[in-house]
Amino acid sequence: MRRDERRPCACTLAKELHPRTQVEIYSADSDELKAHLDAGTIDAAVPLARETAVTTGMLEGLPLMRPHRHILRDAFEEWLANPPHA
Repeated sequence: MRRDERRPCACTLAKELHPRTQVEIYSADSDELKAHLDAGTIDAAVPLARETAVTTGMLEGLPLMRPHRHILRDAFEEWLANPPHA
């Protein structure tokens, strides 16, 4: 299965983080992560197997889960940059 190129990779988030940004890693399944994203208690998530230990260098190619509002904002910004009527 090919990864959607428009969907950001977790490594992208790691590169864009401010050096003083706090990153917390904890175990949760995808549904729990989605609930936290929708509630606004976390800004982004990477679904991993519970036993996986991760460093930022290992994030290449992993899918990044983001709040729906961020996905909509990105789609709107892309639409503004490339309007369908142009």
